Amino acid sequence: MILDHYSQNRGRPSTFLVACPDTREAALIDPRPEFLDDCQKTLERRNLRLVRVLLTSPGNDKAAAVAAVQAEIAQLQQRAERQVHSAPIAKYSDMG
Repeated sequence: MILDHYSQNRGRPSTFLVACPDTREAALIDPRPEFLDDCQKTLERRNLRLVRVLLTSPGNDKAAAVAAVQAEIAQLQQRAERQVHSAPIAKYSDMG
């Protein structure tokens, strides 16, 4: 499992990025706008594809944060999809 933690200091809300090393699929947990650039860099550096956004509890602060990052998340997903589609496709018969 891949796990990254983004936080400014103790007691402040955090964002987590969790991913599967086999499928390269990732989820953001409690995304906060101030951590999106770091999350994006991590997704690109580790060749991960964002597939889920999870909230641990309801609340106006998290709802507002999610609303603020939706466009960014869509861009991250589109960027990841372009990377996947531009990668060469190996056929099973070529592997062995």
